Amino acid sequence: MNEFVEIYSSTGKKTGKKELLSIAHQKGYPHATVHLWLFTNSGNLVIQKRSINKKINPNIWDIISVAGHVKFGESIEEAVIREANEELNLKIFKDNLKIHDVYYYEKKYKNLKDAEFHHSFTYKVSSTEIDLEIQNNEVSEVNFISIKNLKDIIANNTPGYLVFNDMKGYYTKMISIIEKEITEN
Repeated sequence: MNEFVEIYSSTGKKTGKKELLSIAHQKGYPHATVHLWLFTNSGNLVIQKRSINKKINPNIWDIISVAGHVKFGESIEEAVIREANEELNLKIFKDNLKIHDVYYYEKKYKNLKDAEFHHSFTYKVSSTEIDLEIQNNEVSEVNFISIKNLKDIIANNTPGYLVFNDMKGYYTKMISIIEKEITEN
């Protein structure tokens, strides 16, 4: 799907300029994305295996529960709610979303350049809310993983999992936030 996104400045400000996502990736224009980290009170995180049809990192377990682009004219909260529904058929509520920092990440691939401001959220779910059988054009599998196992995967760069070395600080920070939120409940 080739949707329109808003181009951001290098400092993370909206410019009002509208561009096709494919062009933004081709030219390396900064734009907004959302990351949603879903967790249960028992300390499990939801992870998804990216569809084999994905252009970037197909058929790999993504340690971030839900991730996607913010469409032009869409709020960050609208995007995260939409993406959770599209990827996991999960209805989430804005009042229960916890927004955290925005992280800038840039990565070059063979035919494109990601230049993205990741708006990061956490959200508590019960395990019964997650359909482990869901498959669609974005997701081929869904599973739960313990925080301890996720930490090991990140530390060891376990093959088959989408872990970028230069994002390990981000992953660690988000896991710490989730651990704190679990103990608060």
